[in-house]
Amino acid sequence: MLPALKVDAESVLEKIKTKVMKERVRVLEFMRDYDKLRSGRIPATSFRRALDLCGFSLGQEEVTALEKMYQSPKDPSQVEYMRFSDEIESVFTRKDLEKMPTAEVVQFVPPVGVNMYVLSPEEEQTLQKTMHRLAERVRVRRIQIFPLFEDYDRVHIGSVTRSQFHRVLSELEMGGLVNAMEFQILYRKFDVRVGGRNDVNYISFCQMIDDYAQTRWTDPALK
Repeated sequence: MLPALKVDAESVLEKIKTKVMKERVRVLEFMRDYDKLRSGRIPATSFRRALDLCGFSLGQEEVTALEKMYQSPKDPSQVEYMRFSDEIESVFTRKDLEKMPTAEVVQFVPPVGVNMYVLSPEEEQTLQKTMHRLAERVRVRRIQIFPLFEDYDRVHIGSVTRSQFHRVLSELEMGGLVNAMEFQILYRKFDVRVGGRNDVNYISFCQMIDDYAQTRWTDPALK
């Protein structure tokens, strides 16, 4: 029998952050009801129950890895859920940022391809042609596409509305390279649910453009 693989808590956090960014799960709301004394800690059993309610679909090893990472030094049977929640919420904003105005904020970037819509073979072929067409324009004209998307993303969640996505490409004089059917395929490929609305994950889109164009001009953080 093969030995069990050790679960890395950091990889579990990345998995959770990706889901939270896509679905806007508010972890704190599921956990603080178990903390009647507002101590910032809850029993490990309550922590597991809250994770289930969040819909993260974690395995036992993944949950155990999180419990060990956030185990309370004051009481090993409890988990410091506030510290865990702050880390997960960092995908939206950094806590106490107003007290550290000069602090550098690093935007969480979901792994490319994670939880993306699965296209049919025909749609995938159309997508590839469309992305290569856009990437060639970016490469030849040395267009920086990330900053303009970021201008529309005022709360730094990594997504924009479909109309904003279309507007950005038009402002960059790239909208004419994509027909209506191709736009629909782009919307499905980079779809992300935000407050009950289907938006576009522009970070994954920009990363794919970079890969095809073999550039690193779109996102300053990637330079």
